[in-house]
Amino acid sequence: MAYTDGEIRQEYEVMLIARPVGGRPGANDEASDVRWVAPENLSDLDIHPTQWRQLRDYLEGRHAHVD
Repeated sequence: MAYTDGEIRQEYEVMLIARPVGGRPGANDEASDVRWVAPENLSDLDIHPTQWRQLRDYLEGRHAHVD
């Protein structure tokens, strides 16, 4: 992504497998909404197709796809 001020950034995404051990998820200046979501409720969210592919791989027990 090239910005008008000349800065160039490469966008990427990382998905991690985790489980809550305490505390609460919290929003910040980079995330306006943070929450735990059950797998059966994922279809209610606006998820990019590449993220859907990674989520399906995990939920169906396949190795994650790397582009």
